[in-house]
Formats: sequence, C-alpha cells, structure tokens
Amino acid sequence: MEFEPINTQEEFDNQVRELYGDVTDLQGQITTLTGQRDADAKTIADLQSQVKGYQTTALKQRIARQKGIPAEMADRLSGETEKDLLADADVVAAMLKAVKGPAPLYDPDKKDPDAKNAHLTNLLHELRGE
Repeated sequence: MEFEPINTQEEFDNQVRELYGDVTDLQGQITTLTGQRDADAKTIADLQSQVKGYQTTALKQRIARQKGIPAEMADRLSGETEKDLLADADVVAAMLKAVKGPAPLYDPDKKDPDAKNAHLTNLLHELRGE
C-alpha cells in the first residue's frame, strides 16, 4: 500500500470519520459525560456531608456516655473537634453534678413569709375558692 497524501479538508474529514466515526457524536458524549460527572460530584459531596453528620452524632453520644451525661443532652454538646466536645462535656457534666437531689416542691399550705405579697396570696386563694 502506497502513501497517499491528503490534499483537501474534505478528504481529511472523510478519513477521520472512517477511523473515529462522527466527531459531533463524540462531542455530544463528552457533554453528557461531563454533566454526569458534575452530578456525581455533587452527590458525593452530599453523601460525605451526611456521613460527617452521622460521625459527629456518634462521637457526641459516645462522649456523653463517657461523661455521664444523659443521651437526650448529647446533641447539645458543641465543638468541631473531639477535644472541643470533651471540654464542653466536662462543663456540662460539672453543671449536672452541681445539682444534687430533686428540685424543691412548692407547698401550697405554707404561708408567704413576705408581708408585701400577702395581699396577692389572699387574692389567689379567693380566686381559687379556697
């Protein structure tokens, strides 16, 4: 087979079509694949963000369990790193330990020791019908 030089653009385009098919089809495929790649990158970023959220929640739960903080309060811990979360958990745990015993109960039979509020107490008893 002897070498034949390409002399015109039309001959060149014909040879490219023979070897590679239609270039516009390839450009369409490139555009489609680029769009798909961008959509996949967004999905990956969303999933990574979701995983980070799950990891943070699990870390908060673990730290709360270690420090004796009720599980309901674990979401209230704040911080970006484990060190920050541990420091906040120490503060919360100290606050919880400072509260000792049940809350004092109100005794409705107890008279108000403050004479200034006696008239308000009497008004309240009258409204209740006591």
